Amino acid sequence: MKVSGSVNPLISEYNQSNPLVASTPTLADAADYYTNWLSKQRAQAIRDGLIDPQSGLPTSRALVQAARQYGVALALGAAAPGASGEADILASRLKMSYKPPEASLRPFDADYPSGAPFDAAGNLAETVDGSPISAGTVVGRGAVSAPDVAFPVEGYDTLAKELLGATPTPVAARSIAGDAGRLSPAADPATGDPAFSLGYAKNLPSGVQNDVIAHEIAHGIDYLAGSIPQDGIKKELGFIYHTLNSPQPVSNGLSTPQNLYGYTDAQAPKELMAEAIRGYMQNPNWIKTVAPNTAARIRAYVNNHPMIKNVIQFNSAAGILGAANGAANQGPKEQ
Repeated sequence: MKVSGSVNPLISEYNQSNPLVASTPTLADAADYYTNWLSKQRAQAIRDGLIDPQSGLPTSRALVQAARQYGVALALGAAAPGASGEADILASRLKMSYKPPEASLRPFDADYPSGAPFDAAGNLAETVDGSPISAGTVVGRGAVSAPDVAFPVEGYDTLAKELLGATPTPVAARSIAGDAGRLSPAADPATGDPAFSLGYAKNLPSGVQNDVIAHEIAHGIDYLAGSIPQDGIKKELGFIYHTLNSPQPVSNGLSTPQNLYGYTDAQAPKELMAEAIRGYMQNPNWIKTVAPNTAARIRAYVNNHPMIKNVIQFNSAAGILGAANGAANQGPKEQ
């Protein structure tokens, strides 16, 4: 069967690329050309650092470029607000926030039963999952004789700059539509490196401001990681979110992004993960205690990420609940 160039623009391109072919190309000719074209496009995308040759998935660079293109389209009116979901999902509405409670730390050899490689200064070379430690900052246990260490508040600005290309900036709440904070993904047009913007409401109490900044950085980590999957950890995520956002006991019912701040069902998962990452940054021992599967999921997607792992990694000893902590700190079990 013969086909004409009007059926597919690739047919026309095929004709232009093969001027000596007198007959109209067949479907088989077009299919072969299309296959070769796709192969060339994929090879170019790999060379440009947009596709991971191992997994075939988009890289962080591809994601931030896509976000930038959406932002440009939105500004030009070529895309509807919220069409990608990211513009609203990366906005924080925290008005009150709470720090993760304390939990007892179990012995080092319970997490490294076969021992752990470390250097002459006692710095660990691998996480509890066996991933090489390569980041400048390790949240959790970084040395044989040291306890779990939270990410320091004074380091938030540096982390945002190194990881997201962003400088946390206090702004009037009205400039970010009344939100507590907002993270806007973008990329440097010359290098493709992240060049996000991060603003937070300047009228928030200082403690809440710090939590909002940590929350937005956590959004950025989740975004660069390609949205960390939540299958099998949703109950833990719900427990974490309630604990970090409500003073009410769990027995009164869980507070959720929807019933607390009006997020939609589509937006809520991003908020759950951002708060889980914030909790890990602020108290790595607690999240490993109450939500070990969530902590492991975050480590799996952050610690081996080609870009994130050079800036920040997570490592923590698995905690046990002391009698003083009580059942209120015990996270739920997935069914």
